[in-house]
Amino acid sequence: MRAAATLTLADRWAVVVGVSAAVAAVALFVVGGQMIASAGGSVVLLVAPERVGVFALLALLVGVSAALQTAALRLRLAGRGAAPGAAGVILAFVGASCCTPLLWPAALSALGVSGVTLLGVNMAIHRWFWLAVVAAFLTLVAGIWRTARALTSTCNLS
Repeated sequence: MRAAATLTLADRWAVVVGVSAAVAAVALFVVGGQMIASAGGSVVLLVAPERVGVFALLALLVGVSAALQTAALRLRLAGRGAAPGAAGVILAFVGASCCTPLLWPAALSALGVSGVTLLGVNMAIHRWFWLAVVAAFLTLVAGIWRTARALTSTCNLS
């Protein structure tokens, strides 16, 4: 893991992508998670402080995952490393998207799912929030681990 972190921090573009992804994740969580509202010209926080911490941790994991994936892809394109693989990307996406209560209903509505079903999905996400957080954390960590492994592996030709 230390070698993967060193390779990632040495790549300026990977760091830029990671920071950008973390900022975008914060924006997605704030908007999609219905965390703030504007009332009479002031901003009102609609979630408990511990949920803000959870969203901040998940945004940090999204940034780390994006930076590792960028570094692995850039090394692969330069012909000096193994391919990052789809597993890390898929696990990171699932982890990043499961805690935004409006994202899944929006995707389902684009597929033509009814409004009553969408309301049920949104209520289930709110009801099972901590289960979704644990799932997001585990999938993000798994995605980071898979990508870090791919980043530090070598190509063996037989």
